[in-house]
Amino acid sequence: MRLFASLATLTMLATALAAPAAASPTGDQILARAVAVAGVRSYTVPVQFDVHLHKPIGLRAAVEGNVDYQAPRDGALAITKAHGLIGGFFKGTYHLDLVPQVWPARYHVTSVAHVAGPDGPATVLNAIPRGQPGDVTAVAIRIGAHSQAPDAASWTYSDGSSIALTFANGPVGKGVLPRTATVHVDKPKDKLDATVTYGAYAFNAPIDPGVFATK
Repeated sequence: MRLFASLATLTMLATALAAPAAASPTGDQILARAVAVAGVRSYTVPVQFDVHLHKPIGLRAAVEGNVDYQAPRDGALAITKAHGLIGGFFKGTYHLDLVPQVWPARYHVTSVAHVAGPDGPATVLNAIPRGQPGDVTAVAIRIGAHSQAPDAASWTYSDGSSIALTFANGPVGKGVLPRTATVHVDKPKDKLDATVTYGAYAFNAPIDPGVFATK
């Protein structure tokens, strides 16, 4: 009996060793999991910006808007209240990609790195835009150790411009979503910093497709 038991043990050990190891998730899978919110097909949320423009002139202003998301890849920031130079800057110069849920459809992760984050070990996903190349040359997305959601992202552009975001996330519904954010825009002729405060999220309400039209 002992012989048979030993043979059975050896057989199970050999089977376990021969079985392929579970594949590690790809960078694209890591990103998709980090931004997933169960049961959410769309959302809209009001946002308040406290903007500090550094150049071409120095000024501060409040800007109001809405952030909208429609699965799988539509996301937009619509400015509802802004005045003067600040209003022109936001409306015509940069599209701020403030909707992490659209990133899996827009970007392909090319490499994964592990770094020290503000709350422990974090994961950095280096990515490029999907489809035809545009003026974005590189994207880096950091997944926070505590929230397991994006807590920072940066975009580099072909003209030397860059945008950097950091998020403070919190539980919203069945997922984790931004509650506040900071924005740093560095362009050859323009530079600004802003803090963003998110209001109450409204989930799965109809959204006018015109919100996402290129302007």
